[in-house]
Amino acid sequence: MALGTCASFGGASSAAPNLTGSMGVNKVLNREVINVSGCPVNPDWFVGTLAHLLMYGMPELDPLGRPSLFYGNTIHRHCQRRSYFDKKDFAEKLGDIECMFSLGCVGPKTGADCPYRQWVNHVSWPVKVNTPCIGCTNQDFPDGSTPFFVPLPQKIKMPKQMG
Repeated sequence: MALGTCASFGGASSAAPNLTGSMGVNKVLNREVINVSGCPVNPDWFVGTLAHLLMYGMPELDPLGRPSLFYGNTIHRHCQRRSYFDKKDFAEKLGDIECMFSLGCVGPKTGADCPYRQWVNHVSWPVKVNTPCIGCTNQDFPDGSTPFFVPLPQKIKMPKQMG
């Protein structure tokens, strides 16, 4: 099991230009690896995956090798601000209550159950405290999420490695 986005996919350690050649554990080991991505990992994702392995065996995995139980839907699907998105009612600045898609939220392309699992004893998560999702569970994090406060369609996708 690879815990965290760095262990799962390379994460911040492999951000462009990736001078160190950092990569996910699954690129190094010659065996199946369950990726439990996140920066940081929600403790429920780790304990839940471990419990599933012990009690039921291998969990169903998504195409990125993550447990579908935790990463099977996008953040956008269950976001508390989704009704604003559907009405095209977007925040103009941090702190506004509307959808933060216009402020760089990458929830529409981020698989994780953060909106209902939440953090800090299940009481909060970034969007609840008025910051956009930065996609920390994604395979292309952080390069695919930057610049952070630019709308998703305008983000520049940088290569994982130069040269």
